[in-house]
Amino acid sequence: MKGYFKLCTFHDNIKPSIVMGIFEEHDIPATIINKQDSNYVFLGENEVWVPEVFKEEAIALFQKIELN
Repeated sequence: MKGYFKLCTFHDNIKPSIVMGIFEEHDIPATIINKQDSNYVFLGENEVWVPEVFKEEAIALFQKIELN
């Protein structure tokens, strides 16, 4: 995606949604790209992409999020 960078990837659907929600609270736009297989959801990943102009802010905020 031109003008965006891939911040992180997850193998589930919940963690990317949590990241998106936190980013929305901080006015950072983000997009989830679902690359999971529709028949075998354990195959593939969900990627979180953020506009390049928010790169530093997004990385700093993501490092503060505990998803364990």
